[in-house]
Formats: sequence, structure tokens, C-alpha cells
Amino acid sequence: MNTTYKKSLLSGCFFFIIIFIFHSCKQDKNDDLDYILSQYKEASDNISKISYKIKRLDSFAQGEVWDLEGYTLIERKQNDPVLGYHFYGDNQTFKFKNIYDGKDAYRIDDNENTLLSIFTNSSVLSEPGGQMVSKYLFSLDSVYKSIKLLKDKDYHKIRYDFEIDPEENLENAYHYNIIYLDRQTFLPEKVTRHYTHMGSKASHRIELSNIKINEEVIDNIIERKRKLTNYKYIGREQGTKTSKYLNKQLPEIILSKLFEEESFYTVKKGEKVVLLDFWEIWCGACIKSFPIMEELNQKYKNQVEIIGILSEDKEKAKQIIKKKEVTYLNLIGEDIRDKFEITALPTYLLIDKKGIVRYNYFGMDKEILMNDIDTLLKE
Repeated sequence: MNTTYKKSLLSGCFFFIIIFIFHSCKQDKNDDLDYILSQYKEASDNISKISYKIKRLDSFAQGEVWDLEGYTLIERKQNDPVLGYHFYGDNQTFKFKNIYDGKDAYRIDDNENTLLSIFTNSSVLSEPGGQMVSKYLFSLDSVYKSIKLLKDKDYHKIRYDFEIDPEENLENAYHYNIIYLDRQTFLPEKVTRHYTHMGSKASHRIELSNIKINEEVIDNIIERKRKLTNYKYIGREQGTKTSKYLNKQLPEIILSKLFEEESFYTVKKGEKVVLLDFWEIWCGACIKSFPIMEELNQKYKNQVEIIGILSEDKEKAKQIIKKKEVTYLNLIGEDIRDKFEITALPTYLLIDKKGIVRYNYFGMDKEILMNDIDTLLKE
């Protein structure tokens, strides 16, 4: 074997060894959860502007399914005290849009061609357009029971398992999320959430496509706001879709008592301040607000009548009320949400002593609610 041939053979072997080591290191990194999470953080921190199309499928515990599609534009604003970013969300299924610009939030109704200025806090993400925002673009779950990397040839697939709510108390109860990070960008293209609620299964899935980042994004919030002149401005209110009874006399409400189905109750008007809490058993935010509602019930017991109202699944509702030790009255009526056009939960109506619906809230803000109650009590 001549010297030239030996050198050529050694060079070839050396080349293949280098390639093997390179791929082995790359494979090791692809199997390294800490490395993947650090790459995700670097990619996320690098986002100053992002736009995408979104599909969202929500399957609730009571059997209701929301199949949503839309478009979202997000501009990162590190000094924003509410969200840390501004956004434009277009819920193309419900034909509602939302813009949050750091100072105010707007609800755009394409059905009525109207524009409403709404109260600005984190609950704007529960608005139809806000539901098009994926929070996982900027942070992953930080509180969990366990985390592990799952094998997948297309994504960096991460599973988070969470502690089960003690109130579930079921052997087959579960709660976990799966994040699908793109292998090139390390950004989450899909997220699925799976859990049980009062023995029933629920799941939520979002899938992003046509993702554009930073210089690739040609859309901007300022131009979106300029187009608001095409809509009729109808004022300012808190929450989601404003009740048609706002600033009007509360209509007659006669519903069955949750724990006494054969006993009907008429909501009294013109005597006390009345606070109506519209909720359902599948609404986690509703149930989390019960302790605050109970606190308000004890504080204003002889001055304010607090009433919870729901439309379905009475047996599970009874279980929740008992476990949460709720003492204020709860009523149930199959068509009540349609009557009041309740499109998002929790929704609260605050009625003055004359029976006029004075305030309409979406989401619980204890300080604002107490301030408004005190105002009405002084009148």
C-alpha cells in the first residue's frame, strides 16, 4: 500500500469521524431538555414583533366545543405594566377583534360595525380577539409537578404534568400540557392542554401557522388603530360584550333555586343593590372568584343581594357550591344566558336600588367592584 493511498485513506476516515462526532453532538443536544429550553428562551427573548394565523379548538368538560380561527399581531413592549406587549387579535369565527395599545383596549364588532373602549387589565385576553394570543410565545409553564422531553421526529416535544386539584379526588384525574417547539426556530407551533374537571374530560389545542418574526412582519398596531375610524364608537365599558340592559331597568328574573328545584325565586328590584354572577361549572375563572364573592357577601350582607346564576349541569354545580362553601343564593335557568346575551364568563351585573343595571363587568376585579358597590350604596 503506497504512502499516498494511506494518507488518502486516513483523511477519509478522519473526515467521517468528524462528521460522526458532529452528528452525535447535535443528537445529544436534541435530547438535552435544558439545552432546548435555553434555545427557546433565546428565541423568545429575540421577538420584538410577531404575527401568525391561529387555529384553536376548545373542548369543555360539559361537552361544548369551540372551533376558532383567527389572526394575531403582537408587538413586544417590555415596559407595558399589564401584558408586556401590545396586540391586535382577529377572531374570524366570532367576527370580533380586539386591540390593546398599552393605554386602552378596544373591542371591534364586525357584526354591528361598532367600536367599544373596554376596561384595560389582563382579562382583555379573555375577549374574543384576546383568545387569539398564545402566551407560550413568551413564557412556558414555570410551576409544575414534572417535565420531560418526548420523542418526536418533527418537534421538540415537551410534556408538563401538574398537581391535581384536591377537589377532583379521583384516581383517573389528570392535568398535563404538551408543547411542540419547532426544531429550527425553537418557538411553540402547537400547544395542547388536557385535564379533568369534576370527573369530565376537557382539552384545549392551539396551532400556529404562517409565523412571521421581527423584520418579516409588515403589519403594525398603529395602522390597525387608524382603521378604527371605519367603526361607530359607542362609548366605554368594562368587560366583554356589553349587556343590552346596561343603564336600563333589569327585566324580571324568575328562576329555580339550585338546591330547591321546585322552588322559584324572583330577583328583587328597587330594594337593595343587587350583584348578579353569571357562571358555569366549566369556567375555572368563575370558580376561582367564589371566595371573593363570598367575602363580598359577608361584608355587604344586609345591603347587597348577591346571586349566582348558571344554565346547566345542576348536579356538578351543587358539588362545586358545597366544596367552595358558597352561602349566597344560586339560581339555574336553561335559557338565561341567551336572554342576557352572555358571551363570555364570568360576567357580573351590578344593579342599583332603583333596579337599573349600572355596571357590566367581565372578569373579577375586587377593588373596582367594591368601589362601585360603595358608590351605589351612597346614592
